[in-house]
Amino acid sequence: MFVHRCSSCEKRQLIFDTQFSAVRAVEGGWVATFTCWCGATQEHASEGARAAALTLAA
Repeated sequence: MFVHRCSSCEKRQLIFDTQFSAVRAVEGGWVATFTCWCGATQEHASEGARAAALTLAA
């Protein structure tokens, strides 16, 4: 579980593993797709995945 700020409802919510619909491996880590408490589909990237994406963008 982790805390996520939803881009739809703008709330910080605690996300549980039962809300996950997919987890995929990416360079440097993983990206989880899940459904927020408001019903919006969201994604959350691990720190390693975010760092790798920033390195690739630079």
